[in-house]
Amino acid sequence: MTAARLPVGASVPGPRLSCPVCSAAPHTLTALADQRMPRSRFEVVVADDGSTDDTRETVEAFTERLSLR
Repeated sequence: MTAARLPVGASVPGPRLSCPVCSAAPHTLTALADQRMPRSRFEVVVADDGSTDDTRETVEAFTERLSLR
């Protein structure tokens, strides 16, 4: 995925959230982006397992709103 990423080995103070997807997950990512906790305080790890829709583009659309890996 070519999303904006944290440098390898960078530490995010706070939770690291795993978001396994098999199809686009706009509702989940929107809910995470709308959290009160600043995005600099948590990281979202998206694991795509063979999606056949526009999941990649959907996730990349959230690079300005979430710290994605």
